Amino acid sequence: MGQMTCEQCRRWWSPYMDSELDATKTFEVSEHLRLCDACRKRFENESNMDDLIRESIANVSLPNAFWNKIEKGVKATVNRPQLQQTARFRFSGWLAVAAMVAMLLFGGFLFRYALPGVSVVDADRNDANRDHDVGVLATTVSVVDVLKRASPEFRKFPPPSSVEGQPHDSSQTSARCEQVRRELAEMSRRLYGVEITFEPDERHPHQFDFVAVSQRGGDDGDPYMEVHVNCCGRPTVLVIALANSRVDVRELQAATPKRDITGQTQDGNDVPIQVQSKSMNGVMIAGATARHYLNAIFAGARVTKI
Repeated sequence: MGQMTCEQCRRWWSPYMDSELDATKTFEVSEHLRLCDACRKRFENESNMDDLIRESIANVSLPNAFWNKIEKGVKATVNRPQLQQTARFRFSGWLAVAAMVAMLLFGGFLFRYALPGVSVVDADRNDANRDHDVGVLATTVSVVDVLKRASPEFRKFPPPSSVEGQPHDSSQTSARCEQVRRELAEMSRRLYGVEITFEPDERHPHQFDFVAVSQRGGDDGDPYMEVHVNCCGRPTVLVIALANSRVDVRELQAATPKRDITGQTQDGNDVPIQVQSKSMNGVMIAGATARHYLNAIFAGARVTKI
């Protein structure tokens, strides 16, 4: 039997590290590593990387969406013909995942997914500027940014069909509100398998006028919902996503206790804003309202599994 070449040796590194080779092949690899300085150094580096990955992820709890993303990436990679023809890329199942985790880890991606939530991109950016690929971080925004984008002056949302300066019939507002409520319930069933509603609460008798509901995200990212509401005539936005989805709206990373902050209009005038988020039946709801309170919205929120 001839001496094992460097290429042959590297082909067996993965099963060698996992102790999956028979005694003969194990001896051949060990003997080559003993005699070849280049392979030995390279093997030691990869072995150290393997140990680092194991230590780094040992105590990290990651959402299912993260592992689903890795599994899709691994399958897409190993199914490429040019990689199938190259033996050195034939990792064992676990090492293939570990290799991808290593890239994510050193790209700053793993830390992000160790958080309780996950990625949504800034909905204000157009699709051409989005990048949901593994290892690329989207800009994290706050639900306050979503509110300011929707109403730069923090004023009441106008009905979609209204013309500036012309009165809008109250019956039209009521009909639109009920339509948006139905769209919200239907969209939440379709996207998340739950029904999301907002009901009146006797402790907080506020007037809800639902103006619009939109699906954001998409492409290779996770979908989320953006809802515009006039609560007692004050602009309010809600951002809704699954608790284990990839959404980088800051308040969806973890529940945010109700807090008051100060926003600014385009003219530089200060505006009091209240922010809050909470988790309900696996769904995260974040809200922001100007010159008002979120008590009624969150007290009336219902997430029903279907």
